[in-house]
Amino acid sequence: MSNFQNLGVNVGKIFILLGDALNTKKIILNLLA
Repeated sequence: MSNFQNLGVNVGKIFILLGDALNTKKIILNLLA
């Protein structure tokens, strides 16, 4: 059970990091535009 929970937490962190990266990219593009 704990292994599945750890996997879920790691996947969640990855998606959060991806979301932050996409938001940062949008902000940079908006600043350059």
